[in-house]
Amino acid sequence: LFVSAQHARRLYDLDSAASLLKQFSGKEDAPKIAVRYTYITLAMAGKIDEAAAFALADLQESKKDYLPLILVVADYAKKGQYKKALAIADSLPLKGAQKYFNVLVKAWLLVGDGKPQAALKKLGEIAKVKAFEGPFLFHKGLISDLTGDYKSAEKYYVELIGEGGKNASIRAVQVMISFYRRSGQEQKAKELLAMYKKHPERPASVGDDFLYPSDPAAPVDSAAKGLGEALLGMATNFMNEREGKDTALLLLKTVSYLDEGNVTVRVLLAEGLGET
Repeated sequence: LFVSAQHARRLYDLDSAASLLKQFSGKEDAPKIAVRYTYITLAMAGKIDEAAAFALADLQESKKDYLPLILVVADYAKKGQYKKALAIADSLPLKGAQKYFNVLVKAWLLVGDGKPQAALKKLGEIAKVKAFEGPFLFHKGLISDLTGDYKSAEKYYVELIGEGGKNASIRAVQVMISFYRRSGQEQKAKELLAMYKKHPERPASVGDDFLYPSDPAAPVDSAAKGLGEALLGMATNFMNEREGKDTALLLLKTVSYLDEGNVTVRVLLAEGLGET
């Protein structure tokens, strides 16, 4: 079973691999590592709730492992159990850039727990980290937007985009266009779209309908979706690493679980990981 599962996994037949691994890990003589293979493969296949159940069972053996912890945190958040998610998040490892991503994760869990001011204060921990200047502004804007502090949200979004759109990214532009349209500033939204059309780093596959959809809904209308945005940034980081493809796929599937309508995930899955 294990050999067959590994073969299916190498071929990215993840549903078959996950099914075989579930059978294998349930055997009395199965090695402990089988459980890890099972939840990672389930998550890569997009079955996050099942993956989280296996990950939770494995936490006694791998308390300092990032992946099972983040799967359990995401599952609790999806189910609105933010206090449980916060308790698990306290065990997230603090190696390298992970400690900064952890700040984003915990901030959104605090929002979900009804403590938006504590969340904004938490974000202050990365305010002076140069590499996280963009995420700091982006998530402060999203939290302010979600909680109705629109003046602050616009301030953070404008600062994020930068003068002349020099710091514009697909997601930042998409979010800010949505904000302008929802706040009755249609002309500013059109000007931003026109500016981004000329941006040298705009992917050719990103059309106007992606940035300017018929329904300018708020990009984040729950703390769980905000957590998804934090994990989306983490996934992008792993996509840029040589050996990060599987981890990126796992995280992107977790974002889809938290925010099924996140079109940015679909673009990244199609362009970065070859999934349609």
